[in-house]
Parts: sequence; structure tokens; C-alpha cells
Amino acid sequence: NKKKLCGILTVIKKEKAIVGIGINTNNITPKTLKNKAISLNKIINKKINNKSIINSLLKHFEFYLLYLKQLDNR
Repeated sequence: NKKKLCGILTVIKKEKAIVGIGINTNNITPKTLKNKAISLNKIINKKINNKSIINSLLKHFEFYLLYLKQLDNR
């Protein structure tokens, strides 16, 4: 439906990049954004466990970080 569910936020300060991820999980979408944004709980009709989402993301980041390190060591 082309509504925004998540985004990547970046800021560069003093030659360092700060990167963050924003995911709409259990958000109540304001009326002004109803046609532009959606929450994950609205998609699956179930309350989202944010700790579970964070744990899953961290496991995937760790996996790919280790993979990239292995490629770098070749």
C-alpha cells in the first residue's frame, strides 16, 4: 500500500556517521499521516513485542558484521 513502515536515520558529526533505524511497531498513526504511514501491528493485527524485534535485529546485525569481517580478512 506504499505506506512508510520504517526508516534509516543518519547524522554526520565530527567526521563520524551516526546511523539509526526507526520502525513503526505499535504506533498510533496521527490522522495527518494515515495515508503515508503505518505500524507493524496494523499490518499483522497483533501487538508487537519490541524487545523481540530488537533482539532479532541485533542477531542479524551480528551475523552480517561477522560475515563482513571474514570477507575483509581474505
